[in-house]
Amino acid sequence: MAVLALAGAASLVAGEPAAADTDPALMAPVVPMDLVAAGPLAAPGPQTACIDVGPPCGYITPLMDIDLPAKPMCGLGKIRFSEEDRANCLPLPANGGSVVLEGTLTWGWKISDDGVYPNDPMTDIVINFPGASGTPDWMDVQVEPSEFRISTATLADPQYLVTDTTDPAAPVFWYHFERPIKVTVTRTGDPTAEDLAKLHSQRQPPPDIQPVFVKARSNPSGNYYTSAFAVDIIQFDARVPTAGLPVEKDSPAPQLLAVLAAAVLLARRLR
Repeated sequence: MAVLALAGAASLVAGEPAAADTDPALMAPVVPMDLVAAGPLAAPGPQTACIDVGPPCGYITPLMDIDLPAKPMCGLGKIRFSEEDRANCLPLPANGGSVVLEGTLTWGWKISDDGVYPNDPMTDIVINFPGASGTPDWMDVQVEPSEFRISTATLADPQYLVTDTTDPAAPVFWYHFERPIKVTVTRTGDPTAEDLAKLHSQRQPPPDIQPVFVKARSNPSGNYYTSAFAVDIIQFDARVPTAGLPVEKDSPAPQLLAVLAAAVLLARRLR
């Protein structure tokens, strides 16, 4: 089996357990026979969290991650934001323009700790990409494919059962569902002068940096599988495409508004 490395666990938010209203016949735990034969699930070693009872031993809270390897970091994760970080940001596209990033969506859990439980065969686990409130209404985010379905058959498919052999004496089993995705961010309109002034005066994200959020969600299924969420952030330098930004009639230019906003902030600090 392949060696697995799951990334981005810090971006995950676990959901609540599903309601216990499933057919009692689904309550019996299920463990793939090839994993039972392998040993660690049948007789868990000290590296597992289920040493006293053996898996399965609780709810399955999936880990989900969005990985866009070509995305510039643009200072993400740094305490201090420098001009060098800004130079590594994507320029905000002109109105009607798009930025396309390809990556992967992963969903799974650590079988060695949590075992394998049945889902509700009438309720597939569906991963989709709802919009996020932090994305401005003049930016649109689309993910292709728009959803993935994990059925009872998918959960039992051995191609998704992988082993981390980093420690050969204590192999760790995972369920690892991975699919390629394409994220398209399109500028569908123009920020207002108020939007630009707010961008210039904000502290987090840094001034003139416009974040766009890519969010994934999976629903609960049966009595054991909880919902999961993942979020990735794409940051744009909003200073660059000034030629494409609006200058409203009878309104000062965006650059002047930015200077005025900075002057107001300075005056408040001097009080």
